[in-house]
Amino acid sequence: MSSSSSFVPSSATQAGVVTEKLSGDNFPLWRAQVMPPLRERQLVGFLDGKVPQPAETHEIESTNTKGEKEKQIVPNPADASWVAQDQQVLGFLLSSLSRGVLTQVSALETMADVWVALTAMYSSQSRAQVMQIGGGQWWRLHLHRQSASVVEAATAIAAAMEAAEDAAMVAAVVADDPQV
Repeated sequence: MSSSSSFVPSSATQAGVVTEKLSGDNFPLWRAQVMPPLRERQLVGFLDGKVPQPAETHEIESTNTKGEKEKQIVPNPADASWVAQDQQVLGFLLSSLSRGVLTQVSALETMADVWVALTAMYSSQSRAQVMQIGGGQWWRLHLHRQSASVVEAATAIAAAMEAAEDAAMVAAVVADDPQV
């Protein structure tokens, strides 16, 4: 992961690639939308902590006016750059959250902190959905009458197929992410 990558929103991001804000019940869909721009810019390391924040200051040795060497503590420019990039990406991430979710993470200061919190809050719900899918709850067709019309049957089948597609997406995201 390159810590020097710049997160300048592309025209695609500005056009609204994240069309589904995280509302609490759509974590896999939301995650599928926010990850591509982060991967594209090699910024996933900010999420998972593989690009740690540098020290705020560092020590340098300089020579004073008397020709004596002395050590000084100065701001670390790498830290300032890291903070700027983290905050820019954090802004992108926060803008993709619904108001209800945003209130739960608004006190967190880094992208990694927000990501950890969101994953902890919503990945267990995704697991629960996969468990329900495995139990066959998405596949039941509720045709309680033998005389159900063809239209009712087609509607029930279409709903089951849509649920199966949603289930496959959830399962794919959960299988793709070891944190979920």
